[in-house]
Amino acid sequence: MPLIHIGGNDKIRKDGAQPLLVFSDGERSMGLAVDGIIDIVEDALDIQVGSERAGVLGSAVVRGHATEIIGHRFIYLPMAFADWFRRKDQRAEKIRAPAAAG
Repeated sequence: MPLIHIGGNDKIRKDGAQPLLVFSDGERSMGLAVDGIIDIVEDALDIQVGSERAGVLGSAVVRGHATEIIGHRFIYLPMAFADWFRRKDQRAEKIRAPAAAG
């Protein structure tokens, strides 16, 4: 499983535990290494402040705390597998393609 650190691959820990967010699609998975995981929350987001930083969508208040919201889909997933999204689209096209009459 490829590991990508949110701040660059050179920051992945060599010793001790490395907190990871794992994303899977079919048979492929990738780990997004982070400095720490404080909490896991499922909630609607209202991003109030945009960001110029690559991979960061902006900031939102989550359970009373200012929180950076990362854009993992378009930045980090393709870093692990360049065809992360294209491969899924290609499978869908094959399913929709009409069978040849013979």
